[in-house]
Amino acid sequence: MRHHGGGLPDRLARAGVTEREAEILWAVAERLRNREIAERLHISVRTVESHIAALLRKLGAPDRAALAETGMRLRRADRAGTALPAPLTSLVGRTGETSELVALLGSHRLVTLIGPGGVGKTRLALHVATAHAERFPGGVRLADLAPVEPESVGDTFARALGMVPEPGWPLRDILREVAAETGCLLLADNCEHVVAEAAETVADLLGAGGPLRVLATSREPLGVPGEVAYEVRTLDLPAPHAPERAESIAPYDAVRLFVDRATAASPGFTLDDAVAPAVAALCRRLDGLPLAIELAASRLRTFGPVELVEHLDRRFELLSAGARTAPPRHRTLRSTIDWSYRLLDDDERALFERLGVFPADFDLTAVASACADLGADAVTTLLPRLVDKSLVSPIGHGTRRYRLLETIRAYAALRLADSGGEAAARRRHAAHYLALAEEAAERLRTSHQRVWLDRMTAEQPNLRAALAHSTGTGDVESAWRMIAALRRFWDVTGRRREAHRWIRQALVVADPPATPAVVAGLTEAVAILDSRDSRAAFGLAREAARLAAGLDGLTRARAARAVGTTAMWVRPELAVPALEEALAGVRRRAPVGQRADDAGAHDRHRRPVPGAPVGAAERRVVPRGRRSHVRRQHPVHHGATVDVHRCRRRRGARVAHREPRPRRDRRQRGGPGARDRRLRATGVAARRPRARRRTHGRVPAHPAPPGRPPLHRPGAVLPR
Repeated sequence: MRHHGGGLPDRLARAGVTEREAEILWAVAERLRNREIAERLHISVRTVESHIAALLRKLGAPDRAALAETGMRLRRADRAGTALPAPLTSLVGRTGETSELVALLGSHRLVTLIGPGGVGKTRLALHVATAHAERFPGGVRLADLAPVEPESVGDTFARALGMVPEPGWPLRDILREVAAETGCLLLADNCEHVVAEAAETVADLLGAGGPLRVLATSREPLGVPGEVAYEVRTLDLPAPHAPERAESIAPYDAVRLFVDRATAASPGFTLDDAVAPAVAALCRRLDGLPLAIELAASRLRTFGPVELVEHLDRRFELLSAGARTAPPRHRTLRSTIDWSYRLLDDDERALFERLGVFPADFDLTAVASACADLGADAVTTLLPRLVDKSLVSPIGHGTRRYRLLETIRAYAALRLADSGGEAAARRRHAAHYLALAEEAAERLRTSHQRVWLDRMTAEQPNLRAALAHSTGTGDVESAWRMIAALRRFWDVTGRRREAHRWIRQALVVADPPATPAVVAGLTEAVAILDSRDSRAAFGLAREAARLAAGLDGLTRARAARAVGTTAMWVRPELAVPALEEALAGVRRRAPVGQRADDAGAHDRHRRPVPGAPVGAAERRVVPRGRRSHVRRQHPVHHGATVDVHRCRRRRGARVAHREPRPRRDRRQRGGPGARDRRLRATGVAARRPRARRRTHGRVPAHPAPPGRPPLHRPGAVLPR
């Protein structure tokens, strides 16, 4: 209800009631007699009688009793529209958000706070309205839409603006008339379940052109032209690898909120270095969600912070003791998300449930693969709806990725399990990331290596989930395919310890089947284990050779090479025969007229060089930092360097190899640029290296451990 300077309600002003007559109306509503009214207002009884007669005429009341009833209704509407609930707890943080919202309300007529349930939208809106009410000459009015049905939205807004709807009155016209003269801040709370009706009413109010401002809270935008959607984010958290001492984590808003509520629940609680790691982990696991943190703090009467973290896998049962005075949807963590879930249609629920298979952020392609049963077009249509409803959060500024808060993800996973579609969704998720890993294994050998390293690093949680699904369901072949695809990534990024763990898990699941994919995975596992446990690597190589016995020649050659390279440290006498068997197998696979060194060029990254003379060893330029490094490729395993020289140096083993040509000095080589001309003549494209120091025909080598060949510096060409 709008008030003029003396506090005159709008309905009375439209009826022509003066401020003195309004004072007498309030006194009549209190059941005071004329003499008592005269004494209170210091006027004569005759003046009171004349004012009452004017009120009966202006308000259309038949008698004094009806006039008193009208005054009481107006008073109740006035109090309902202006009284904001006083907060029972302090607001922690949100200083920056408060300043931003005040500035937005000064320049925009409609601001909507959006965010997931429990993030604190209502609490922040009430704080802004209460702390800055003096900025609005008409005061602040609250329209709480949480208990309202769609057909009662207009009546709720009318009562908030000081009107008592009566049958037969054109409500929309009256609302527009009131809004045109009202300079208040209208707080429309909890619009998400009546978003269409609320949007229509707010559009009518703002369309009147008055000074009215609307601050709405909803889990999705209202969609009214001119609306500013302000996302309320979760509280800031300590970084995952930051120091977890009490003084380091105390300034973060999530920790401050937990300590404040924990002190109220258990007065003896203090934040010290002993419990600081558990408190930081608890806030991170709860995503900084204020409602979840408050519910967890209330459990400190029973559990300590360490025990709370241990029981968070059952968070919906643990965090189920909210305040009895809170709205039902905010008493437990599950009921908060249930409220949002019930507002989804069937297709949105199906997509939301399937997103529970992603343990971390994901991209649109992954969603389309994991939710292939819904159709690609459906995913493109439904995912933006879940973003609008604050169930999915977009992240990144380039190629968009998406994530669910851990609490929301856990809820989606529970719903997916209840629906019976979990097994199929996880199978599609694992198949997508297996294909991605196999593509990355190829891309990591190209000039796009840096891009794919970053992408694979971002996808680590999903790749681990896919591997865990394969090993957990007994899909041994997929597990070994994934290990083979990830071997280079693990090797380049220094994740060999993780690789060892997955290899052990794959070995204990079941006996590997005799397929080329499994043999490839075992040989890659051999390359990982060889540097740490030679005997285990040798045993795995012999197992690969046993499985490859009945397979194609290239698979047998790959297994034989693994046996030969690992036998050097365990069974040296087996190294030469195994490597000779590998070379023989490759020669049998090589086309007529092509050497074994070129036979491994079946991969698209190692095609034979057009116009190269027969017998020329394949060369490839591999980017390494700012220089190019020319390495000779192994014929059995594409991408690996030649092991011939290393084999010669280990335990006196002799392996057939090409003798290097005698070195020639610069004049014999033909002068500057001769090397590039020779390479161009043979069809090999080589980037000219940066200026390097003169070596007078010698290729400098870095020191190497005993028994290992010298490491040639990047950019050097191995002798042919």
